[in-house]
Amino acid sequence: ALETPHKRKAVLRCAKFQCQWETEYLFVENNEKPLCLVCLRVISLLREFNISRHYNSQHRKKYAGYTGDSRIALVKDLKSRFQKKRYIFSKIPSLTASYEVSLQLAKCTMPFRDGEVVKCCAARMARAFGDDETAKTFKSVSLSHQTVARRISDLNDYVNAKLRAIVERCSYFSLALDDSADINGISQLLIFIRTIDENFTIQEELLELFPLNSGKNVLDLHKALTSLISEYGFQKCSCIVTDGAKSMTDLVDLLKENGIQCTALHCIIRQESLCGKSVIMSNVMTSVIKVINIIRGGNGAQSHSKFINFLEELDAEYGDLPLYSEVRWLSAHKCLVQFFALRKEVLSFLKEHVKSNTAQFEKELEDPTYLRSLAFLTDITSHLNILNLRLQGRKQNISHLMANVDGFRRKLGLLNSSLQQNDLSHFPSCKELATELEGADFRSFSEIINDLADEFSVRFADFEGLRSSVQLFNNPMEVLIEQQPEDIQIELYRLQSSPSLLSKKNQIYENFWKIIPKDRFPKLNDFALKMCSMFASTRIYESTFSAMKRVKFKHSNGLDRHTLESCLRLATTELKVDIGALIQEKHFPQCSY
Repeated sequence: ALETPHKRKAVLRCAKFQCQWETEYLFVENNEKPLCLVCLRVISLLREFNISRHYNSQHRKKYAGYTGDSRIALVKDLKSRFQKKRYIFSKIPSLTASYEVSLQLAKCTMPFRDGEVVKCCAARMARAFGDDETAKTFKSVSLSHQTVARRISDLNDYVNAKLRAIVERCSYFSLALDDSADINGISQLLIFIRTIDENFTIQEELLELFPLNSGKNVLDLHKALTSLISEYGFQKCSCIVTDGAKSMTDLVDLLKENGIQCTALHCIIRQESLCGKSVIMSNVMTSVIKVINIIRGGNGAQSHSKFINFLEELDAEYGDLPLYSEVRWLSAHKCLVQFFALRKEVLSFLKEHVKSNTAQFEKELEDPTYLRSLAFLTDITSHLNILNLRLQGRKQNISHLMANVDGFRRKLGLLNSSLQQNDLSHFPSCKELATELEGADFRSFSEIINDLADEFSVRFADFEGLRSSVQLFNNPMEVLIEQQPEDIQIELYRLQSSPSLLSKKNQIYENFWKIIPKDRFPKLNDFALKMCSMFASTRIYESTFSAMKRVKFKHSNGLDRHTLESCLRLATTELKVDIGALIQEKHFPQCSY
């Protein structure tokens, strides 16, 4: 007679796991259910038929050769691995939390030892909410400085592997190189990469860090770069951007001598900075710096406190004066704006509260000629600062940057024309001073604007070689076909004759290139990818070097090259870290026999 469902359930409840199934089928009992030691699959019914069917269909072919003592050893090893995995599986939430905190510490450039502080704070917050069990769980998370260092190394390896896969798949890439001394005086060469894939997806990441122990030696730079050449190749390299230093220029020349041909550019932001420095009138800027240092620096800390209180009593527009750094020349903008706004308060403070001899500076602050120079310098650095801000930011392409520079050149023409007529509409500081100084004439400063315009022409000469390519990139539907390279003329003719694409020509050019069918226009598609891949700035380097200073300061300089590179990569990367996948790969590798 057939078993009723009631009787069948009763039989299953009485079924027991048989010890011989461990060696016969490589199964163990786990939570009253049979579990395969090989694939960790759980069989729902505790019946020999189901267990044997799984073993025979999935694993018999591979493990049938294990018999006798070798079979017993196999089971022992599989059980040991299972116990280890079961223990680790129970620790997954704790592992995940440890990696999450370590990643956040790296992104914020915090010391590794702060992991223990985070754990303590988390436990205290849980207890404050009356959740002692959660507090206990938080305390189980491993966040010692050694553990955080290992986690950061794992995270860096994950991001680095992801980046290398992106480089291998990309259509083109460009490199940005810059070197500068860290707080230990050791030159660090940072190499950044900008990649673009066939879908026009752009990534900008730190590629490598090389300490240059012998300083800015072109042979060291060449050795560092050629090690990358051997790994990645330069077939897809569209551009190399440097800071324009002599060592970097020599490096580019050396690469060309070795047959590596790609566009070489100087960082556009560095170029603009050098142009800005050319207008800094030394006598004006020097006296401004000296006055600020008298008030703020050296033994004048007491004077600084008095100055802050003095400004507060007068309800001044600003509460202090910022320090000026010649390395970061754009700090001149903030410094000059506030100094000019507080010029009267500064003069009064020097006369009433500063004991050292400041007669020369007091005389200058009462001299109309000096004040006119100060006002003009304040305004022109403000205009340069606006340009600098527009040039900043990741993932801008060379077209954006050249457009901003061209716009500023035209702006210089307007400023020059206005100043020649003593029209101060675009010079707010000069305009303010003109209301105080009757008959103030600023026309003589037009010569400085002429010099600045000439400086821009010289400094940006290497970008002029790309102008025709940029024009094609910006407006492919209206350029003259006869003036373009021969290999793309036929495709360009078909492009400009396409009714469907003509209707979309007013789209933003980056979006326009994305909709062009690459199977119909392969050469034009390749041209657009190459243009979009070009670094036009090493702005990413500026943010990374700032991170490097913070990292080395907070870690008391005790970092080796690999750890420093790991911290910098995680602090600057835009790549997403899948911590679950990382844990699976790092802690649960597949068993194999």
